[in-house]
Amino acid sequence: MPRRRRRRAKGPAKVTVESLPPPPKGRKQGLKIGRGRLILFAIVAVGLLPVEWIIFNRIQTAPPGDDTAIREELVLDEAWDMHDPYVTIPPTSGARTREGATWGVHTEPIANEVQVANLAEGGLVIQYGCDRRSEGCGEIVEQLEAIVGRYAGRNVVLAPGPAVANARIAVTAWGKILKMNSVDAEDLVAFVEAYLDNREE
Repeated sequence: MPRRRRRRAKGPAKVTVESLPPPPKGRKQGLKIGRGRLILFAIVAVGLLPVEWIIFNRIQTAPPGDDTAIREELVLDEAWDMHDPYVTIPPTSGARTREGATWGVHTEPIANEVQVANLAEGGLVIQYGCDRRSEGCGEIVEQLEAIVGRYAGRNVVLAPGPAVANARIAVTAWGKILKMNSVDAEDLVAFVEAYLDNREE
């Protein structure tokens, strides 16, 4: 009976660089991010652009002036009735008389309590803290009158204000104040346009 030859078990095939299959075409080795994720990232980034633009635009174009704390509105029978002190001088909220001053240009100071009544109606009060007969003050008053003239018939008051603190000019609206030492027409008009007839309850 013929003998069968025993086959030797073959060892594992040698693996060489040449024997490895080539990588799929069109794919790069390294960090792999799926096409779907890339598209999603792109959509999110593009979608956020309008939001970023709005935020940036608001920061760049914010009206001049400062916000002030709002004091409780207290209606007085008379301007000289006792009440809590105002947060700012001139005031931007708080105790007020029942009626404000007539709109337009005044040559005499207006009591703080009366001013607040004007602000409560959505008006603005522009005051200058100098004697118009003194050097430089007459020019300031003329510039202010020219600006106020643009809003004739609307809720704007211009008056001297000896109580204006730390500035020659103060412009107030409900909860807002702008102070300056010389007339900056651009800022003043921007403040008026932003807050005239725009009282927030």
